[in-house]
Amino acid sequence: MDAAAFSLMATDEAAIYAHLDLAYVPPELREDMGEVEAAQNGVLPDLIETSDIKGALHNHTTLSDGEASLEMMADTARKMGWNWLGIADHSPTLKIANGASAEDLLQQGRTIKQYNADWANDGVDFRLFHGVESDILEGGKLDHPDDVLAELDYVVASVHAMTKWRGRDELENTEELMRVIDHPATNVLGHPTGRILQGREGYEVDLFAVLEHMAEHNDEGRLKAIELNASPYRLDLDWRLCKHAKGLGVPVAINPDAHSIRGLSDIAYGVMTARKGWIEPHDTLNNLSGSELEERMRR
Repeated sequence: MDAAAFSLMATDEAAIYAHLDLAYVPPELREDMGEVEAAQNGVLPDLIETSDIKGALHNHTTLSDGEASLEMMADTARKMGWNWLGIADHSPTLKIANGASAEDLLQQGRTIKQYNADWANDGVDFRLFHGVESDILEGGKLDHPDDVLAELDYVVASVHAMTKWRGRDELENTEELMRVIDHPATNVLGHPTGRILQGREGYEVDLFAVLEHMAEHNDEGRLKAIELNASPYRLDLDWRLCKHAKGLGVPVAINPDAHSIRGLSDIAYGVMTARKGWIEPHDTLNNLSGSELEERMRR
């Protein structure tokens, strides 16, 4: 019998999937994590695109270890078409990164408020959010007094003392992260394992337990987001855990951790990673407008 009689016309991959009575599965999802069943049932996620990004929370300026001024970072974000930008310079304990003092941080906040007022008066649909990347200190404490933290829009809590954290067991590290998540000022858990790709392993931590703890806070109306650090040297949260965060309703904050105007474009690597983790626009903080994000933080 002529084999050609059994051939199927297909000019692209989507046509092949159609012949199999499956919805088209984007390449990023082809990891044997339930995508075939989702395609059969017509419930594949509408994956996030770079065009869905309206802003990002974790970025640095010359106040700590960034290369660009506040003005330059804001101008670049506006040119990228973003609606807002978060500034989170390092806190004092991280001396190697020239962590900002409380006085300097509060002065930066006053400058940001003035810029926001000027943009609003001029009808410019853009704003800055003022935060800090706070080191996680002993006992799950943050690296500024509560009265200083109360002046900020948000806090990214991150581990930088890798020697100490890599020298402890999983349970101790997990409990420490839960304590810092419990702090009322903490909104985002930054680069949650501390890994550097092809550089160092992260510290031992049970991120499934951490995410479940964050989910409990979110269920009660307190914003606790997990960072997907978009730096190509980190890509931390790992894509495999993005789907778990999504399932628990823990918002993902895709952040370039930019230390320069060029670094803002690293957001693209975060979007690629998020897509592998089944992340849709509504699963992130990045898809919110400035006013929506402000309301979410206050709530």
